[in-house]
Amino acid sequence: MPRYWVLLEEFHGVAEMLAKVEEYVRQALSIQERLAPGSLAVAASLNRLGLVAYTRGDFGKAEEYYRQACAIRERLAPFEALPILSLNE
Repeated sequence: MPRYWVLLEEFHGVAEMLAKVEEYVRQALSIQERLAPGSLAVAASLNRLGLVAYTRGDFGKAEEYYRQACAIRERLAPFEALPILSLNE
């Protein structure tokens, strides 16, 4: 099998995995927003969505998620280093 077919199959596998990760994180975020809106758990899920977007190369969307996560962390833990770490859990 030519090398480019192997790379294409690997890329397809990564894309499928990212889609599943995004689906699960969105489900978790939905539950967290109902049970504990604005919590650190919500911030963690937003950060994970940012990581998925970043991995896909959607840097604008990744920044949106990271900023939302940072805003929550800054509000709940203003004197901790957590907002700085939001850029990559």
